[in-house]
Amino acid sequence: GEIFVVEGETITLIAEPIPAGSEFQYDFVWSITEGSEYVEIVEYTGTTATILGIIGDHEATIKADDGNGLAATITITVEPLK
Repeated sequence: GEIFVVEGETITLIAEPIPAGSEFQYDFVWSITEGSEYVEIVEYTGTTATILGIIGDHEATIKADDGNGLAATITITVEPLK
């Protein structure tokens, strides 16, 4: 389903958490594939990213890609500041 962020606030996203004891650790590259005028990636490390909602009542799509065929596409809806 969708993830919601209020305009002017941030949320933290986690992509494909690594199972405990896994042999591999993945660092994801995050990108805004659609709606870059509505959200901003303010920082990311490893599997997490902090997303800022910019303009309310719009959708944006974020992609997290580890370069090894593992990727998560996440739809974010920005809610207007109340």
